[in-house]
This record gives sequence, structure tokens and C-alpha cells, in this order.
Amino acid sequence: MKRQGVPRVIRAGFVLVVSVALFGALFSPPVLAESADNLQSRTAISEDATPIDNLLVIHDSVILGARKQIEAAFPASAVDYVGFGGMRVGPAADILSSRADLIGDKVVVELGTNYLGSRSLFRSELDRLMGLLVDVDHVLWLTASRYRAGMDEVNAEIRAAARRYRNLQIGEWGPLSDANSSYTWNDGIHLPPTGAEAIAEMIRSHLEGDVAWNQIPVGRIGKLRDGRKHLTIGGWAADPDLGRSPKVRVVVNGEVVKKKRTSQTRSDIAVLTNSVVDDLGFTIRLDLPDGEHRICIEVNNFDGFEPLSVDCRTVTLAHSPVGQLERVVAKDDGDVVRGWAADPDRARPVVVEVRAGGTDGEVIARGRANRERVAAAAGGADRGFAIKIPANVDDYCVVARNVLAGVDDTVLGCR
Repeated sequence: MKRQGVPRVIRAGFVLVVSVALFGALFSPPVLAESADNLQSRTAISEDATPIDNLLVIHDSVILGARKQIEAAFPASAVDYVGFGGMRVGPAADILSSRADLIGDKVVVELGTNYLGSRSLFRSELDRLMGLLVDVDHVLWLTASRYRAGMDEVNAEIRAAARRYRNLQIGEWGPLSDANSSYTWNDGIHLPPTGAEAIAEMIRSHLEGDVAWNQIPVGRIGKLRDGRKHLTIGGWAADPDLGRSPKVRVVVNGEVVKKKRTSQTRSDIAVLTNSVVDDLGFTIRLDLPDGEHRICIEVNNFDGFEPLSVDCRTVTLAHSPVGQLERVVAKDDGDVVRGWAADPDRARPVVVEVRAGGTDGEVIARGRANRERVAAAAGGADRGFAIKIPANVDDYCVVARNVLAGVDDTVLGCR
């Protein structure tokens, strides 16, 4: 669908409005509270509409273009507004801390577009605002469009807040407006009439219960066991909106490496999360190379948006063989390579191979690291090897074969 253009007059006016709004936000008291009492509205009220006596909308310039449509969506309600162009979460909390009388029976928050780039500051201001709304039964917070860098951080914090505040419902305006170019002007933020109608309908459908309360997926890594054969991850995950066991994604160092639906009975978690199913547990085994790994669990979101990361752990693995090629004894009928090798995962001697032409070359000799050593190496005293190489071979690598956990053989040395 072709994006609608902004008329020249509106473009010029918009620059002026933004400039005035920014000037006002910086140099005048940041308070704007307007009331639109629609109790006597001529708009027809459907019989099944849920009346909201007082609705407070806290917003920035996005909602400025949709006030008329919001009022039409709630014809039996008194709608109050706290907002202006450039409004941020912190100033909104400042206003409500001194004007608690503005807080309605239900509250809509549309803030985040004017994000300053500090995620920790945004989170702390969000918590301060939600602390002022703790007695409101239903707070709806709209996510922001991805019109510039940083909006993913904003939306992630808004969604994460729904896990901390049980009275907070998320309205996914951001993904909806991103997917429908006709809902915003060319700036990707502000609303033409089609967008104003859409955002008003989203608010109405959420507050009146047409849209099921989006309960954010939750989960936890319960165990992370570094075994001799695998790294085992155990835990649980739930999406109360789903109605069945959710799918878990394992992300290692930023990449999805495995997907699995939960299948183990966790009745305790079902009770905790109000889930209608109790097969919410999972056990997943991974084979990873040695080193430090950041392991995260994501849960697919029933509402069709991006899976959410619910827990992360960092683990350092050391399963590959260790050892050293210590010396090469040259003889007329072929060299003899000597050294030691051990594998942390097993007590049995390590297989040592000599490979011609490099680490991936043809195996031309093989032996075990089971010879006695006076100076004990890692894993014990009997970890030495002495392997005879065929004559006339002078380009080779000595490699200790990895077994069980870990994925890499260890190169002990090359000539």
C-alpha cells in the first residue's frame, strides 16, 4: 500500500508545532490536562459497550492527532488527557505525582516515542509512573513505531514491564503501524485520519475486553548442568494466552541453535501462571565448543510478535583434550613424536593421531597417550605418548581426538 503523503500546509505546520512544543517542554511548566466529557454525546452507544466513567490518556504528539477519534470510541466516558508534543515518561510522572486527581478508572499510556537513548533511565521512569498507577485496575500501554533506532529498546522495556505489573496490558501499536503504512504520515510516527481511527479502535478493543489480555510469556532456566557428554538445560516456560504448551528457542551467543516445545509436567508452574495446561517443563541437550557462552531461552509469543527472551545464563566449557607435542626424535626410518595428552571427560587414554599435510589431512599414524611420565601431566601420570611416523614425511600435525562433550579435537603441534 502506498504511503500517504503529508500536504505542504501540514508539513509546514508540523514543523511549527514541533518547534513550539519543544520550546514549551523546555521552558514552561510541562502540564496539559484537557477534559472531553462525552456523557451527552449524540453518538450511538452499543448495548454491550462497557462504560468507563473516567478514562485518562497520557500521551505525546501521536495521540494529539487522535483525540477526536478516542472520544468517539468512548461516548459514555469522560476522557482526560495529560500530554503534549515531546512528552516523555518522566515529565508525565512529575505531573501525576502532583495531580493524582487526574488518574481515571482506566489509563492509557502512549509514551516512548521521544526516547532519549538511556534504557536504564527509561526503565526507572516507567517504574515511577506505574508506581503512581498502582491502584488502577487496567493500564494499557501502547508500544511505539520503529521510526528510528532505539525503539526496539523502548518496546522491550514496555513489554518487560508487563511482567512486573499485573495491571498492565500491552497494546501493540508499534508493530501494527509499522505493518500498515497508511496509519502514519511519512515520518512514521504521526497519524492521518486512518491511523487515528486505528489507534482509537485498538484502545477501545483492549479496554472493553474484545482483545484478550496479552499475558507476556514467562519462563526460567532451572538448571544448567555441564556433563561429560552434553550441556543439559532444564527449565520451564508458559504463555497463558496460548492454551497449550509453548515452543522454546535456545539462543547461544545470539544465534538460535535449537527449538523444542515444552512437554514435561509442571503443575506448580501451571498454577503460578494460570495456565490451562501443565506440560510446561523442558530438558534440552546441547553440544558446544569450549569457551564462554551466553545461553538464553526465548518463548514464542502467542500474539504473533517476536519471541521474548525470558532468562539467560553464562557458562564456560572446557571439554576438549589438553596436551603438548614436546619433542620430535628424528630417525632414518621416520620421526618419533613424543608428548602428553588428556581429556577432561574420561579416564581412558586419549587417542593421538598424526595427520599429513595439516590438521585435516590423512591420518598416517595413531597411538594412545598411555605411557608413564615422571612429571605428571594434566589428568594423571600415565598420559604420555610416543608415536612412530612413516619415513620421508616431514609435514604433519599431531592431534588429540576429542570424545564425549565438546566438539573440537585439539592440535598438539605441527611440523
